[in-house]
Amino acid sequence: LMPDPMQVRSCELKGCTERNNKICQYKSRRDEKSDDKECVSTESTVAEWSDVTAFFQFGFQLRTGIAFKAYTFANTSDWLGPYNMIMAPLPSRKIQKFASRYVTTPASSHLHLPPDAAIVPPEIFDRMVGLTAINQSIHMQQSLEPG
Repeated sequence: LMPDPMQVRSCELKGCTERNNKICQYKSRRDEKSDDKECVSTESTVAEWSDVTAFFQFGFQLRTGIAFKAYTFANTSDWLGPYNMIMAPLPSRKIQKFASRYVTTPASSHLHLPPDAAIVPPEIFDRMVGLTAINQSIHMQQSLEPG
C-alpha cells in the first residue's frame, strides 16, 4: 500500500458518504480552492483521487505425490495493480475505524496481466482481478456492512 499522490484532490461535502459509494470531487480541474464541488457516485464516475494505491504479488507451491514428489509453482510473476481505494470513515466512539472502498481512477486502465503470470489464466484475468472485477466490487461494496 502506498499513499496516492492525487489525494490532494479530495474534498468534503455534507451528506456525501464514502462508505455509501459517494465521493466529493471538484467540478473544475483548475481551482481546488473553489467551492465548486459535487457529490458523485463511485459506480458511474472515474474518481480523480483515492487515499491509497495497492499493488499485490502472490503465488503458491503445491507438492503432489508421496513416493515421487512433484512440485507445481504458480505466481503472478510481477505486481498486479494499481488498485485504488478510499478509506471511508466509520462511526465509532472509541477508536477511529475505516472501511476500504475500491474506486476506479485514470490509473485503473493500466491494470494488466504480467507476461509470465501462471496463477491467473489470461482469458479470466479481467473478471478475476482486472477492471471488470473492480467494477463489480464497487457495485457490491455498498451493500456490505463493514465491521
